[in-house]
Amino acid sequence: MKGTIKKSNTRGGGDNKPKKSSAPGRKNELPDLITDRANRCYNYIVIFCLAVIPLLVHTKILRFIAPKFSDGDAATGLHYDTFSYYKWIGLILASVFAVILLIIKMTAGKYRLKPGYINLPLLLLVLLLLISLFTAQYKAVALYGLYCQLEGVLTYLCYFALLFCLSNGNFDFNIGKYINICLTAVVLANTVVSVSFFFGCNFGENPIVLALMKPFSVKENLTMQLSTLLANPNYSSGFSAAACSYFYAMSLAEDRKRERILAALMSFISFMAVLASVSSSGFFTLLLVLPAVSILTLVKVRKLSAVKVMAANAVLYVLMLCLFIFSSHKVFNETMGTVPQMVKAVLEHEELLPTHGVYNEPVEAGSQTAKAVSGEGELSGKPPASTGQLPEFDLPQPGVSAGSGRLYIWKHTARLILQKPFLGYGMDTIAYYFPQYDRDKIANLDSYSQMLSKPHSLYLAVAFGAGIPALAVLLLLFILHFISSLRGMLAEKEAGLFRLRLALLAFYIAFLIQWLFNDSILGTSAIFWVLTGIAASLNYNYEKEMRSKMNYGEDKSYAGK
Repeated sequence: MKGTIKKSNTRGGGDNKPKKSSAPGRKNELPDLITDRANRCYNYIVIFCLAVIPLLVHTKILRFIAPKFSDGDAATGLHYDTFSYYKWIGLILASVFAVILLIIKMTAGKYRLKPGYINLPLLLLVLLLLISLFTAQYKAVALYGLYCQLEGVLTYLCYFALLFCLSNGNFDFNIGKYINICLTAVVLANTVVSVSFFFGCNFGENPIVLALMKPFSVKENLTMQLSTLLANPNYSSGFSAAACSYFYAMSLAEDRKRERILAALMSFISFMAVLASVSSSGFFTLLLVLPAVSILTLVKVRKLSAVKVMAANAVLYVLMLCLFIFSSHKVFNETMGTVPQMVKAVLEHEELLPTHGVYNEPVEAGSQTAKAVSGEGELSGKPPASTGQLPEFDLPQPGVSAGSGRLYIWKHTARLILQKPFLGYGMDTIAYYFPQYDRDKIANLDSYSQMLSKPHSLYLAVAFGAGIPALAVLLLLFILHFISSLRGMLAEKEAGLFRLRLALLAFYIAFLIQWLFNDSILGTSAIFWVLTGIAASLNYNYEKEMRSKMNYGEDKSYAGK
C-alpha cells in the first residue's frame, strides 16, 4: 500500500537537541547531520522488525538441558524449533543496532533524551525483571526462555530497548507508508497460509516449502502442519485482529478513494485470517475494538464517507463470517458462540481459585508427590499405592473447558502467583511449576500428556515470571501511553498524522485486548513494541509543541503587562 499517506509541508517530528548558533560552519552542522542519519537508520530497523522478523520461519536444531528430567516439551535433549530461534536472533540484532544508534546520537550528535512518560516505567520494569532473574530458581530458563518460546528476560529487555530508542527517534506521518507496506506483506503471507490450511491445503507438505524451512544438516524428509506463519493459530488470530483494526481505522480516516479501498481490502483480508485461525481471541477483540474505532472516527471526522466505509466493511465481514461458518461448525463455536460459552463457564464456577493443591515447589516427574493422591484427588489421577485390592477409578472424562481450557489454566496460574506474588518465579518457567499431574487436567485440556508451558495471557505471564509489582508497572505504562495517544489523536489537526495516530491507537488497543487470551511471542510482539515506540515519538513531539505554545503564550501575556 505504498503511497497511502502523501507528503505535506506541515509539522513533523523534531529532535530534542540543544539550541545552536545560526552561524554557518562544519562544526555546527556535523551533530545535526549525524542525528539525521541515525534517524534515517531507525526507518530500516522499523522495516526489519515489521516485515522480516515475523516471516523468519526456519527450523533450528537445539540442544536443551532442562532443569529437571520430565516428559513433554520441556524435556532434555535435541529439539526442533521452527518459529522462534531466528526471530530471536533478529530481535537481538535489531535492538543492539538501535541502542548503538542512540548512543551515537547522544555522543557525536549532541542529542538529549526526550523527557517522557515511558522512561520511569521502563526503568522500573528493567529493574524488576533483573531482580526476578537473580532470585529465580531456574536462572538459565528465566534469562533465555524455554527453547520453543524464548520469552525470557533477555527478550523483554530487547523489546524495551526498541521501545525506548524508537520513542527518541524522529518520525512523522511519512513513516505510515512503510508501516502499511510491512503489515501488508505479513498479513498477506499469513492469510494465504492460514486460509489454505483451513480449506485443506497444508503448505507444510509442499517439498519446496519444506526444503526452505528445514536445515541443511537434516537429510530425512520432514512434514508439519503449517496452519500459520506465527507458530500457533491463537497468535495468528490475535495479530490478525490487531492488523484488521489498524487497516479498518486507516480506511475510515482516508480521504483518497484508491487508498481507502486498499485499506478496506487489507482489513477484510485480515478478518479472513481471524476466521481461518478458528480461535476466539481475535474475534472477541474485534467485537470490542471496531465499534470503538468507529465512534472515535465519527467524533473527529464527522463525514458521510466514513459512514459508508463502515457499512461496506460490515457487509463484507458478515458475508465472510457466513461463508466460514457454513464451511465448518467450529468457526461458529469460536465466534458467535464464544461469549455465551464464557459467560456460562464463569457463572458455573463458584470460585476462580482452586481450593486444594499446594504448588510451592515444582512437581517432579516420578516423585512421591506426583504419585500421591489424596481423597480429593488434588494432584494426580493415579491411584494410591495399595497392598490389597485396587480401588475403583473415578477419573474425569476427557474434555475441553471454556476458552479452550484457558479458564482452567488461569485458575491454577493465579494460585501460583499468589504463592509468590512479589518477585515471581522467573520469566517463561511456568512449565516447571504448573501442576502437571492435576487429576482434573484431562477434563479441561483433553489429555494428561499435554504439558503446560505458558499461561495463555501476557498479563498472567508477567505476574508469574516477575511478580505482581512488575505487572502493575507494565499496566501503568500501557495506561499512560493510551492516554497520551488518545489525547494527541483527538487534538490532531493534520490529516496525515490523524490517520496514522488513529490506526496506531487501534492496533495498540486490539493488541492489549488479545493479550488477555494469548501469550507474547517473538513474531508479533516485536511489531507491537516497534509501533508503540513510533506512537510514543509522535506523542512526545505533540506534547513538546503544546508546551512551546503554552510558554509562548505566557511570555506574550507577560510582555503585554
